[in-house]
Amino acid sequence: MWDYKPTKLSGLTQFSLLNLVLTTTIVALGVGLYSSGRRNARLDARNQALAVENKKHREMLGIFDIEDPTQIHAIRVPTEGDEPRRFRIYLPEGRTYAVNYQANRIPESGLGEYPNPQVLQPGEYLIGIKITRSNDPTTGKPSPSVHVDFQVDATHPDNNNGVSAGIGISEMWNDWIVNNETGQMAYSWNEIGRELELYDLDQPLIVYRARPHTVKVLSRDNDGKPTSYTTSDIDGPTDGFMVWIESKPLETTE
Repeated sequence: MWDYKPTKLSGLTQFSLLNLVLTTTIVALGVGLYSSGRRNARLDARNQALAVENKKHREMLGIFDIEDPTQIHAIRVPTEGDEPRRFRIYLPEGRTYAVNYQANRIPESGLGEYPNPQVLQPGEYLIGIKITRSNDPTTGKPSPSVHVDFQVDATHPDNNNGVSAGIGISEMWNDWIVNNETGQMAYSWNEIGRELELYDLDQPLIVYRARPHTVKVLSRDNDGKPTSYTTSDIDGPTDGFMVWIESKPLETTE
């Protein structure tokens, strides 16, 4: 019969087993942290992509968050049939502002020389511009004049600042309201775009500029009516309508 006596593990064996357990634990923790880090990185990338996509969709609706409270923010707001033209504007604190509009004598670039300034307080606004061709009350046919509805409304209920004006514009120099060739209005415009833009406070912000075009007929039908035509810019000041915003620092008293 065998006389079996259990032997005790030596100190070296106990130390080796402890090392193995610690090493296994550390490796497991490392793998877990690595996997967690990769998962968090994927989530961060996904969240950033969603934030960019959300910003894009909001801007498509003409909505923005204030990215830099020291700069003017501006974006075009979509409207049904693109009328009226609408723009969302943020004006930072610490400045005085004037929204200017001008009918006719519209320059190709730069500011108009005959503004109608209206004071605006800092804040967020919606600016609307709608140009409607007038009709002859006797014949009902279009007449060589337009009516411009110009509206500036504060979006915050605590700000009751705003502007409302109706402006009549007649053809003075340019054939553009009832074009002799096409019978249609012939003008183009430059305006704030559909993506959010930030503007320096010391530079004027051109919101909208509409100027007539000349029309060149390319072909006609058997009755002499134009079937195709091109338009081109006119040099120098023209009839039309424009809106811009200027600001200056608040005056301080010693």
